[in-house]
Amino acid sequence: MKLHFFVVYLGTFIILLTLIVALYYIRTQKPKYFRYILTNVILGFLISINSILYDFFGNIGNKDLFYYIAHWLNFLQFLSLYKFFFTFFTNDNSIKTIKWLVVILSIIQLGFLLYSWVITDLFLYVRIIGLLLLIVFSVKYFRNLLGSKPTIILLKSSSFWIVTGVFFSFSVNLPIYSINPFLRNFSGFENIGFQLFSISNMTLIVFYILIIKGYLCLKYPQNP
Repeated sequence: MKLHFFVVYLGTFIILLTLIVALYYIRTQKPKYFRYILTNVILGFLISINSILYDFFGNIGNKDLFYYIAHWLNFLQFLSLYKFFFTFFTNDNSIKTIKWLVVILSIIQLGFLLYSWVITDLFLYVRIIGLLLLIVFSVKYFRNLLGSKPTIILLKSSSFWIVTGVFFSFSVNLPIYSINPFLRNFSGFENIGFQLFSISNMTLIVFYILIIKGYLCLKYPQNP
């Protein structure tokens, strides 16, 4: 439990720092995809605040309400990251197929989300679907990057660092959320759940640190 609280508060501080950096660069000329990253950071900060409020008031209030708010914010985060990746696939022949896939999966996610108020376990499948799709997008980005002419200095590329954060964080989170439904059948799940949640949040901390790195790369305008 102590690890859980430490990670939640550390993560909130890192996300707040990321938001401050994002607002500092808000007037700086930058690629279009940063508007979706800013949206993602704001939603991430709201999720952290919701988690802190749950720790303080979850035992005396409606726990399902906190869960439901978190589910909706997570879903909106996925949508913002889908839009983020679309900015890189504009010249891709498969973009129409990708968009239709996103629309179909988003509808499925939304359906699960609407029912999750009654069946709370369904939110896990919402998250798993989103994680899978964003991992595929990350791999596609790296594949396109490797297949293009070496004109970008990766260490100074904002998009490279942000996509790396997405790929790392969500690749670790995918097995965590995939085994979660099975662990619920065992005694002592609550303690294990808190530990897994802490690991998940640690990877998200790395993700937001890499977003900060992406913003700092804006001083190298030749690297998208």
